[in-house]
Amino acid sequence: MTRPPPLAPLLIAAALFLSGCSPSQPAPTPAVNGNPTATFQPPPGSEEEAETGDPEPAHEQPDELGPGDPLDELSFRNGWARIPFNFTVFGGYGADQMNDVAAGGPGVVAVGFEVRDGDINAAAWYSPDALGWFRVTESPDLRGSGVQTINAVATGTSRLIAVGMEKIGDDENAAVWASTDGVLWTRIRAGNGVFGDTNSQVMEDVIAVGDGFVAVGVEKTDAEVRGAVWTSPDGTAWQRVPHSEGSFGGTTRFTTLKAIAPLGSSLLAVGSVEPVDDIDVDAAAWLSHDGGATWIPVDAPETSLGDSGPVRFQRVYGVVESGAGWFMVATEQNLAGSPSGEFVNGLIWHSSDGSEWSRIFDHKPDLYQQSMLDILASSLGLFAAGYEVLGDQVQAAVWFSEDGSTWSQTPRSEAVFGGSGIQHIRALAEAGPGIVAVGITTENEEQDAAVWIFVPGR
Repeated sequence: MTRPPPLAPLLIAAALFLSGCSPSQPAPTPAVNGNPTATFQPPPGSEEEAETGDPEPAHEQPDELGPGDPLDELSFRNGWARIPFNFTVFGGYGADQMNDVAAGGPGVVAVGFEVRDGDINAAAWYSPDALGWFRVTESPDLRGSGVQTINAVATGTSRLIAVGMEKIGDDENAAVWASTDGVLWTRIRAGNGVFGDTNSQVMEDVIAVGDGFVAVGVEKTDAEVRGAVWTSPDGTAWQRVPHSEGSFGGTTRFTTLKAIAPLGSSLLAVGSVEPVDDIDVDAAAWLSHDGGATWIPVDAPETSLGDSGPVRFQRVYGVVESGAGWFMVATEQNLAGSPSGEFVNGLIWHSSDGSEWSRIFDHKPDLYQQSMLDILASSLGLFAAGYEVLGDQVQAAVWFSEDGSTWSQTPRSEAVFGGSGIQHIRALAEAGPGIVAVGITTENEEQDAAVWIFVPGR
């Protein structure tokens, strides 16, 4: 059937592998869990340990921001600054992308992928303070034959769990990695087709639930696209929730689960549905009241999560719990009317109970193309992030709300959010001195990982 056109200019990595790695355009979804307070211990071979006599650093060195307060070395605009580019940490001769970020490990952990000489492997980065960053280089389980990518990471009570996919030949399976420190990562294996079989499976998001974890994603067969859920009591032993046509569709509607968040003592998953016999994509939500074992689709009116007028596509990328309820972000594309009337638009929905949703933010200034890819509830307020297309520029973009009811875009600053090429913010977390945002930039004539920070009062 006809698919909607791309929402933004194709990325370098998308041209390399996205058609076989992910069911929808941007991959990241947030799930920041836990608030670790462990004291940072320098990893073996780091600069700190080198002072004690280790002559061979085993990890790439973090960015040098100078003596004194490192925040003084950054150029802030409206509280936001871009972490200076470091070729060996954020780049390399290939492509790099950060898909998600979480507080955990030494302080902050980011995950994604790297492309080197045609090989596509999972990648991870970490920082004690969100300012100086290391690239993980001592975890062979992040690499292997075929393609490995990480889409999301969550911090649990005893370990971090990262989820994504592995593709070897035509066989695409879900994949899980675990780490106790955010520096060394181990691939988790499971038998009996838990992570894959003859179909294609991808994990899109994961959250910590008590001592365990719940991951959501998508499964594709030759004729179907259907939602998928996995659960684990500890992050190492996993089981696949049996498919339910009534819950996750397949034969009558294509379904993708993109993000998950707690809903009190229950769980809320969000994504998109597409009728098999119609060209339309609507936002959708599901509830679980038993830790992810069974799921109930939210029966919301079409005008609530979708649209009843001209054909529009709503693709959901993030959901978050806050004291003001639950908020969901998406990107909407209007395909009706003349070319001048078409738009790509960021959306925010609100719900007080996960069942009834209302659209509270619908941004179309001057028909700019704007996409929201993540949302964060923090002690500082609510943040949403993504990108916008301004003529021939693609800049990172951030929105803020103190209470969730009134949203405003952070003023555009090319020095922070722009530059040559493409800049996307794909995930947010509260860590370090404030808020950490991660994504990509192509300003160095290739695709590199990128980090931004927000510090109150700067």
